Amino acid sequence: MNSTIHKVGAILLAAGISTRMSGIDKTIAPINGIPTFWYPLKTLIDSNLIDQISIIVSESNISQIQRYLQDWNFSKTIRVLIGGQFRQDSVRIGINSLNDSDIIVIHDAARPFITNTMLIQGLKEVKTTGSSTVAIKTTDSIKIVSEENFSIKSLDRSKIWQIQTPQFFMKNILQKSYQKTQTSKEIFTDDTSLVESQGYQTKIIEGLNTNIKITTKEDLILAETILKLGTINNE
Repeated sequence: MNSTIHKVGAILLAAGISTRMSGIDKTIAPINGIPTFWYPLKTLIDSNLIDQISIIVSESNISQIQRYLQDWNFSKTIRVLIGGQFRQDSVRIGINSLNDSDIIVIHDAARPFITNTMLIQGLKEVKTTGSSTVAIKTTDSIKIVSEENFSIKSLDRSKIWQIQTPQFFMKNILQKSYQKTQTSKEIFTDDTSLVESQGYQTKIIEGLNTNIKITTKEDLILAETILKLGTINNE
């Protein structure tokens, strides 16, 4: 256990639909011959900050992921659970599986290059704020566009951040937020948005441009390039 006060559980989300991958499951797509989800999972396994891990998978990939886990024989026990229809359904399943945890870390399995530094910073902030996330500043100009594809308004990019994972929450705040939104029809694209809908604030931690999300085949090439250049500092 990493602390006598807080026990930390991690949810690795691997149940999403890979709509832009031409039928390839992005979580098990190979990067240098190794399934994508191995990279973030290995970081969570190796970190002494993480006490429990649950992987949320789909019915279509559970057998393959279980075979991989059996072959890899990691030192920590890993729960494998089938997710729900939407992201928040899968996260809810993950939360309920981490009964002994005081803090929940949520990470997308399609983001291979999480670092231990992110975990250290996020866990430090969440203990005082209740909600924190890794993000990067945008470098592009951002515009609001009409349905007819006409520019309506330019936004001040100095105030625009691209939200990533991992995201960190005190479990009581996350659980309470999920309970209050359980009957809502609103679909949240990430969990900070969900807790913010209940009046909580999220502390932003500056992340890395290398913390990419695999959503296309081209992203797999980019990921292999990142590994080849050795730009990941997993300390």
